[in-house]
Amino acid sequence: MTDTVTSSPGESNIKRPLIVTSLALAVLTISVLNLIRFIQTISLWKFLSDLPGLSPVYLAASGLIWALLGLPLSWGLWRGNVRAPVAARILCVAYFIYDWIERLIMARMGNKLENWPFFLAFTLLSLVVIFWGLSRGNVKAFFGERHEPSI
Repeated sequence: MTDTVTSSPGESNIKRPLIVTSLALAVLTISVLNLIRFIQTISLWKFLSDLPGLSPVYLAASGLIWALLGLPLSWGLWRGNVRAPVAARILCVAYFIYDWIERLIMARMGNKLENWPFFLAFTLLSLVVIFWGLSRGNVKAFFGERHEPSI
């Protein structure tokens, strides 16, 4: 399944590969969840301040940062921005590192990390799919041909 993207009048339609659509929607979902994290932290600041554990400052800042990084990445992937594949690789690796660090910090605070084998497998499989998907010829063409000058 592919979606058609029209870059501007007079240019031909370009098919968006399914892997790009899926990745853009996944990044959008994670970004929106982080935006909700930010909004909920602000609205429940007093309550969260009274709880032991992670500071509301950390929760709000991390939610806002990942939302501000993810929303433009999702849009760039959707529109076929030439820099989006590199940004996606970097931010996906960074997000998984961040998520692992947060899980390990929470484990040190007394929360059990019982599902780490599943999350490790999920992390590795996700990264393999992302890197493999972004290396496919049709994906490279989708991001490259949009920005080549017309002859």
